[in-house]
Amino acid sequence: MNLKFIASPLKTIRMMDNKPDENKNEATWGDLKDRWRLKELQKANQEFKEARLAALNLMEDAILSEQALRQSEARYRFLFDNIDQGVQICELVRNKAQAVTDLQPIHVNPAWINITGANQEPVKNQKVKKLPVRDQPWFRYCEQVKENGSPARFETRMNEDRWLDVFVTQMEGDRFMILLTDITERKRHDGNQSFLAYCSVALLKAGSLKEIVDAIGENARTYLGVNACTFLKVEEDQDTLQLVAGWEEVSQPLPAGILQLSALVSQSNLVQLSQAIPLILQQEDTEPTIPKEPALGLMRTALYVPVVRDQQIRYMLCVYHTSPYHWFNDQVSLLSELAGRAWNKLAHLEAEEKLKASEENYKAIVNQSVSGIFKLSLDGQILFTNNYFARMLGYTAEELLQFTVKDIVHPDDLDKTFAGFKGMVESGQPFEVDKRLKRKDRSVIWVTNYAAPLFDSLKQPIGALVVSVDISRQKAVEQQKDEFISIASHELKTPLTSVKAYGQLVQQTSKEGNAEELADMIGRMNLHIDRLVNLVGTILDTTKLERQEYSLHLEKMDINELISEKVKENQLAAPHFRFVFNRCEMAWIYGDKTPLGQVLNNLISYAVKYSPHGSTITIDCDQSEDCIKVCVTDEGIGISEKDQEKIFDKYYRSAGLLESGRSGIGLGLYLCGEIIRRHNGAIGVSSILGSGTTFYFTIPSIN
Repeated sequence: MNLKFIASPLKTIRMMDNKPDENKNEATWGDLKDRWRLKELQKANQEFKEARLAALNLMEDAILSEQALRQSEARYRFLFDNIDQGVQICELVRNKAQAVTDLQPIHVNPAWINITGANQEPVKNQKVKKLPVRDQPWFRYCEQVKENGSPARFETRMNEDRWLDVFVTQMEGDRFMILLTDITERKRHDGNQSFLAYCSVALLKAGSLKEIVDAIGENARTYLGVNACTFLKVEEDQDTLQLVAGWEEVSQPLPAGILQLSALVSQSNLVQLSQAIPLILQQEDTEPTIPKEPALGLMRTALYVPVVRDQQIRYMLCVYHTSPYHWFNDQVSLLSELAGRAWNKLAHLEAEEKLKASEENYKAIVNQSVSGIFKLSLDGQILFTNNYFARMLGYTAEELLQFTVKDIVHPDDLDKTFAGFKGMVESGQPFEVDKRLKRKDRSVIWVTNYAAPLFDSLKQPIGALVVSVDISRQKAVEQQKDEFISIASHELKTPLTSVKAYGQLVQQTSKEGNAEELADMIGRMNLHIDRLVNLVGTILDTTKLERQEYSLHLEKMDINELISEKVKENQLAAPHFRFVFNRCEMAWIYGDKTPLGQVLNNLISYAVKYSPHGSTITIDCDQSEDCIKVCVTDEGIGISEKDQEKIFDKYYRSAGLLESGRSGIGLGLYLCGEIIRRHNGAIGVSSILGSGTTFYFTIPSIN
């Protein structure tokens, strides 16, 4: 700007101020006027100075502002062009109806072009060649930001090899700024870490080599696009390979069976593998059905990761792609680490398997034993028990570990138990004792305990190992035999006494010649003889059954006739009862008449014995499609549910029989069950205590 015209008036005023006053002596009025003019001129001069200074300041500010603006624009352009992030300024294009029809780029920086491969910066007043709106990935982001009214960040995958972080913000109106950041490295790193993490978790859960390889293969498919995975064992000769586990997503066959490493790879590759360096194999431009590389089979890319221990290749983890694949160094390192972890897991599994086998052998010996085995401390605390001993007492093994010997031994047997234990500790010798143990349900079992001392490293006793054999059945059989002998003696003595008495009476009566009385006595004597014969027959039949000498002579027969015959016999023997027989229409079977008649007699006799005089005994014969069912029902005292479970056991006598005082040796129903079972039938009982009993059996019929 030219400042001369501003400076000239000021110079003139200054010259006027310096001009000598030639009219000092003029009139006062003139002086006053001059002074007033002078003050006005000075005032005007001062105002002019201030105005000029203000103008100079404004011009200086304008120049500085223009320079700052240019510098800012230069910095912005430098930043815009050199920032690592891709930047695009774009604007939505609308038609006359205000509908969005396109997305118009306004500015793009070089980084955007490098990242996306888009066109160069648009020339002023020219449109950039662009894709249709539906093909532009940024269009939906701009629409979403405009709709929400706030900036947004997205992650998008441009292609198989590139991931982008997209930040979109609205500038004004329909104009937006989009920032792109290439996050491929980070995503791959995150993917690698996720792959390693998932594989590590899967390896922890894996229980076999197959599960290990499946876990690696499944996760490698997800994160690395792998199509197959194998685990090859390298034999001691460092050349023989064997496929021990494999996973594949595709149907192409993998290298399998016994392979020779030297036939698959070159000598230099062998050296590389022996140095624990992974090997990458590629076969390019190959038809998928024409393998050129033996180590690849029909795959296009393979990564061989050796597991080297003690300078020997032990295993190789191999992963395959059906299409060309570029392996990154971090991925190769990741697979190497994973192969090492797989090896460690395999070694751990093998060690666990050996330990487990040893433990299983020990447990099998202990738990499969038919005897109870438990370990005691010196104070009688149970430290260990096998399952059999726990079942003997009705507890779980964990429950028994809370008990001492005092808690499970019958009070009457504690003294001899403690005496034997004390003697074992003092002498260091085993001892044996028969005693009773208390079960969880408060019942009692008999056992024979064989106790042996346990010693520490100083040969001092620290406890005992006890083998406990359940002899309850043996004791019960002994008791039943004792009872049987007693009962059988009584049952035999009673009819023999009666026979002897009637014999004496017959002898006396025969002398007196009273024929009618003599016949009555002989009849009564015969009844007792029949009773004696039946009793002896039952005992003999039971003995034959035990010795497997009991045989049947089967023939075709009508069971109606047999039942009718036995009903008549029992009606004569028990005239105080009413008998009802409901026949079958067709009741042909194959059976032995004599044993089946014995069964019917026993069941009817049981009904007579435990029913009141005058009651009804009903015999039903029902025919189904393939069997005949015979039921004997009484109105007697009934049988409890507990007794029903054992009523057909040998020597068993129900509580009702014992309470009623009626005789019986506990073999009749047992014999009935055995006879029916030998006819390929089944026998059972149904009863309500106090409401009568129904005994029934079924035998296959002849169709």
